[in-house]
Amino acid sequence: REYLRALEVMDGRFEEKEMTGERARFMALAFNRLGDLFCDQYMMETAIICYENALRYCLISPTSPIGVSRILNRIGLQYDMLKDFGQAKHYYGQALEQMPGSDNATYRDIQSHVSLCNYDMGLGMEQSIEALRHLFTQADKERERAVYALFMGSIYAEEMVYDSAIAYLEPLWECQQEVEAAKYLRVIYDSLGCTEKKDACVRFLADHNQSEGENKAMVSQLGALFQQHINQKQVQQAAQEKRQAVSKTIKWVIPVVVFIAAGLIVAMRHRHKRRIEAVRQAHQAKQNALSGRLKRSNQELRELKSQVGQQESTAIPQPQAASFADEAVCSLIMERVNEGQFKAQMDCKMYKNYALDKEQVMALHEAANRHFKQFTGRIAHAYPALTRGDLDYCCLYLLGLTDADVSALMQKAYPTVSQRSRKIKAILGSETTLPDALRGFANDNL
Repeated sequence: REYLRALEVMDGRFEEKEMTGERARFMALAFNRLGDLFCDQYMMETAIICYENALRYCLISPTSPIGVSRILNRIGLQYDMLKDFGQAKHYYGQALEQMPGSDNATYRDIQSHVSLCNYDMGLGMEQSIEALRHLFTQADKERERAVYALFMGSIYAEEMVYDSAIAYLEPLWECQQEVEAAKYLRVIYDSLGCTEKKDACVRFLADHNQSEGENKAMVSQLGALFQQHINQKQVQQAAQEKRQAVSKTIKWVIPVVVFIAAGLIVAMRHRHKRRIEAVRQAHQAKQNALSGRLKRSNQELRELKSQVGQQESTAIPQPQAASFADEAVCSLIMERVNEGQFKAQMDCKMYKNYALDKEQVMALHEAANRHFKQFTGRIAHAYPALTRGDLDYCCLYLLGLTDADVSALMQKAYPTVSQRSRKIKAILGSETTLPDALRGFANDNL
């Protein structure tokens, strides 16, 4: 509230053109701090607005030699959290271009985000792990090394390489009380059947997490405060524009009125009454001509609107898929399954030509979200233990595929897929088959 009030004072005191030097730096720091506060509550869209304002003022007067890069990195992180990896990499790239050097923690932080983003985009675990391991050796502070260890542990956890994941995550939880590490370890211990360690993680997380109601109340309050700030700013801008318009009108109208009055006085004194009448008639004729042209212009405008209306009424609507199974990407997947007749005992590399690429998996996500009320978001919220990789598998099992089908399409070994499907089913807590459980959840509340 106080940060927003400070911004309102600045907006009320100075015009935008006066926001330079120390004033611009103050605005950049205030918006940057607001962005951090909204980011902490996972209000990514609002955080992006704040960071973009911070960037605008930081470009006018940089807060530090690496201030612009820091803000670009934070904007990229918000898009990363929103799973818009293309935009995220764009801002990470800009952040690296603006860096004056590479021997600092901010440069390594950006590189670590790029490595994690590359993994999320499906560019391979090995490349991302190698980059993060290199950054780990360069870090000069324990907290910085802990961040890179967390990133590596999370990648190993999602790839189900549990021994490596535990090696990176356990020290973070036991020695530094890292909450994110405990979240991953809870899922890993549950999958490995380590009940005692899993329960310890659950107790730890329960002590450190706010309740869902408290989080929602905080998000609601922050959203209301920011919306109030936006509304006040719009009112101030409207009032300022009105004042400028009035000032501009006075500036131009008064000289014109004075000039016309002087001309009329001179004409009344020095011209004959008949000449004045002739001038009046000529003026009237000119007005009539202008009126005629205006009528013709209005008629042409009405005809143009009529043509546009006819074109809109004859436009052919684009066809929409009748069901999830009828979506183009779903039909493509089922064609490959029917054609391949995938077998569990075969090496998945034998079916390499049938594999789905990243764009096709994303298209499957979008199709599921269209037909089942944001399916991936709902199930991720309902079952936080599900990883990003698990959501890809959930969308495939929605089509009723078998583990052998998923193994071939995702190019993962059959035992790995089978283990993951059992894990997902355990998280869902369902006694039915995994496809039936997912379809039941997808159709819930439709």
